[in-house]
Amino acid sequence: FLSATHLTGANRYARHSVMVRVLTLGNLSKLRSGQVGGDFTKRLLDHLPRIGALPIEGKKPSGFLKRLQSQKGALLDEVLLHATLALEGRRVGKAAFARVLGDAVKQQRLMVWSCRVPEVARQASRLALRLICDLLSENLKWSAGGGKFNFMEEAAALRALVKKHRLHPDDALLGQSAEQRDIPWEPLGNRFALLGQGKFQKRIRSAVTSETRHSGAMIAGNKKITNNILGELRLPVPRQEVAESEVEALAAAKKIGFPVAVKPLAGHEGQGVSANLAEADEVSAAFTRAGGRKAIIEFFIEGDDHRLLVVGGRMLAAAKKIPPSVTGDGKTSIQNLVKDMNRHPSRDGKKLFKVKIGDELMRLLGAAGYTLDTVLRKGEKFVLCSTANFSTGGIPIDVTDKVHPDNRRMAVRAAEAVGLDVAGIDFLTPDISRSYKKVTSAILEVNALPGLRLHYWPAEGVPRDVTGPIVDLMFPPGAQSRVPIAVISGRTGRNYTAHVLAHILQLSGQCVGLSSQKGAFVDGESLGSEPLRGRQASRAIPRDPRVESMVLAASPMEMLKRGLGHDACEAMAILNVSKDGEEADAEKLAETKRGVAIARDAARGMVIVNAEDPAAIKLAGKINYRRIVMVSRNAKNKVVRRHIGIGGDAVVLEKKSEGAMVALYVNGRRNAVLPVQAIPAIGEKSGPWALRWCLYGLALAHGMGVAPEVAHRALKTLSLDFLKAPASVRVRDDLPFRVIVGKIGNKAALRRFGALVRNWPCKGRKLAIIPKGVKAAGAEAKLLKGALQYGKNLEVDISTAFASLESGDAVAVLAVDFDRCWRAVSLYAPETPPPPLKETEKAAK
Repeated sequence: FLSATHLTGANRYARHSVMVRVLTLGNLSKLRSGQVGGDFTKRLLDHLPRIGALPIEGKKPSGFLKRLQSQKGALLDEVLLHATLALEGRRVGKAAFARVLGDAVKQQRLMVWSCRVPEVARQASRLALRLICDLLSENLKWSAGGGKFNFMEEAAALRALVKKHRLHPDDALLGQSAEQRDIPWEPLGNRFALLGQGKFQKRIRSAVTSETRHSGAMIAGNKKITNNILGELRLPVPRQEVAESEVEALAAAKKIGFPVAVKPLAGHEGQGVSANLAEADEVSAAFTRAGGRKAIIEFFIEGDDHRLLVVGGRMLAAAKKIPPSVTGDGKTSIQNLVKDMNRHPSRDGKKLFKVKIGDELMRLLGAAGYTLDTVLRKGEKFVLCSTANFSTGGIPIDVTDKVHPDNRRMAVRAAEAVGLDVAGIDFLTPDISRSYKKVTSAILEVNALPGLRLHYWPAEGVPRDVTGPIVDLMFPPGAQSRVPIAVISGRTGRNYTAHVLAHILQLSGQCVGLSSQKGAFVDGESLGSEPLRGRQASRAIPRDPRVESMVLAASPMEMLKRGLGHDACEAMAILNVSKDGEEADAEKLAETKRGVAIARDAARGMVIVNAEDPAAIKLAGKINYRRIVMVSRNAKNKVVRRHIGIGGDAVVLEKKSEGAMVALYVNGRRNAVLPVQAIPAIGEKSGPWALRWCLYGLALAHGMGVAPEVAHRALKTLSLDFLKAPASVRVRDDLPFRVIVGKIGNKAALRRFGALVRNWPCKGRKLAIIPKGVKAAGAEAKLLKGALQYGKNLEVDISTAFASLESGDAVAVLAVDFDRCWRAVSLYAPETPPPPLKETEKAAK
């Protein structure tokens, strides 16, 4: 191996994160597994029996195996890739992308595959290489390094690492459902996952969604309270008592009547549950197994155990749970029958669980007069557990289509009564197809964290998609889950252009996340004490629940080396591909093109293109013209004129007798214009570059859906100071007067905010509301002169100040605590005068 690189988000190979391994096989690069001699293939399959079992990009798993087992064999680099995938131990889903790229003549290849955990991918590929080198015949031996090789030891270490990072099957299924709905997601650890971005994000822990009531989960965790609530609604529940000691447990059993079941008051997954207890000594032992503290003693009802899953007021799936059992052959002991059963591939902890040899099994053996060494008669069946919980080895059989309508409504009522949006109802009945009103049946529990796998992978019956509806519960069809992301790429100007766009989006009322060379900012405030850039910024900003849109200045070289960091963006800009005034270096130009193409391909909406750069125009060649916004400082540019002529969008600089104008064309028609002299950032001090940044910023704002008049108003307040550093600014425009709130953390921030306020258009008076004690010098002193002041009672002081304003006024609020200040401004509502009294009411007065 020469190197290993983890590319996050969209990259040159795929739209999602991948691992790239650069390798050189030397004189083995052209060899196939059938040519290396010996019993290479057989020994490889002995070490990795599941190699080639994973579907890749929709292909059948058997495709690679057929090539591997053929006389010719498979190329060794392909064998290495599939060995890596097998060692990663993927259990849910498929490797969405896995390829070997490169030129065998150069004896250097690229191994690329989907990757979520880089540490696992690196170690698995390293072990795969060492294994293959170890299996080669002596004349082809090629050292992979790393000293003495012991496959079993290294594989065990890798399995431990895989287990540490492996997603719970339920969580992986929820992630798949999110991906199918184009909802971004990522695991947070401890079975928590984040779905969505920014202000649209929601968290989930298996079936506990962000909509799940805490009180509902707490009630479900207490079996006695749940039993009482359901009983009051006349839903079927067994008689129950709570016992805090062995004596109380025996008394409760006698009061209720045998047989009984004993279970922990707040247990889960069937742990500590004993059922069908007919003797006092069995109750005593069961109380100890239940934890020996608080336990539920309830009347035992005969019947089959069922799990009814309710999601969002609908019963989605039902599974009949069969207790695990073994059948004798007249030769094998019960202990060995259990071991044989646990070795079955289906009992891998995903589809079925292994059966533990513990107290419950020993109790059942003792009750039957058996031991672990007992050999059952041929055909004799022995049940290994008194309960049928999935987590203790129970076998699920789908019975969704057999559930009686009354039982469906009963399950929904139970979930609603407890207060859960997602609930698993444990229901005991002899016949699920008959109404609970007609047969002896009971709701045993309501689970706030129900397992989902037993419905997705039943041992018998129809698999049910239950994770999709759970995701739909949080994100109904059509609901937004992504924040719009604008990516700005090119050789130069991307950081300043990003600041222009962020300023426009902020003044349109959005909370903006910005990632540029200066760091990561949310609402103008830097994230953390140290500047965040690149991959760290791309990860941190969408996690902030305040963010409504994101602006990313992306270097083409960084995207090539590390990936975009996101799988998609709303709009992107190609500023330049060949640097102005430089001779184009062919290799660097090609790399820049490849880097920019990553963001171009990730864009789902508008692509802004520099119409003065032939390389940029060529990159946009395959995009539908309706998705392109051409930008040029020359209104007579042939590319722009042709694009406008066919009905395209453009932002151009037009030189008129009354002065230079920035014009926006939409669908080939001149839509809006802004005089260049109205933009404070464009002047003698700024040079021609600021004009370019503003043109691209306006085009990107159009691509992000900002109205032209809003973008123009923002550009009229744009100063060079604002381009040098972002600031926290919010605008409220729905009152008779206009309000702009700015954070003044230091003198530089006050200076930038002062420049913005001075350029802010206003028909009436221009006033300021400032915290007591704020002082300033120079131009800002005029802004503060005669300003209204607020103290500790900020909300009241601001409301009082606003009451004195008139229509057409503009007021600047200087904030130290920006969030509190903006909250006070956004919640302000002018008092509405009472309606005039009618004549009869006047007379009555």
